[in-house]
Amino acid sequence: MPGGKAAPSGLDPAHEKRLQQIEDDKKKLMDVIEQKQAAKRKGLREWESGEREVNREGVKSAEAERGLEGLTEGTAAGAAF
Repeated sequence: MPGGKAAPSGLDPAHEKRLQQIEDDKKKLMDVIEQKQAAKRKGLREWESGEREVNREGVKSAEAERGLEGLTEGTAAGAAF
């Protein structure tokens, strides 16, 4: 319609009200879904970060053990002679 007004839908006002309520509910549910997905993405990022940290610390620990074994073997061989 001219002037920026919406054309009448021709539906019963009760049906229009119900459709508007459904649209409002849909918007609310979509907002809730978006918030839950954002929280899930954040949790996954934190989990992956923690997993990388655990792997990194495991590698450090293994290298430290190898270094200690090398020192221990060198000391034991030197003491034997």
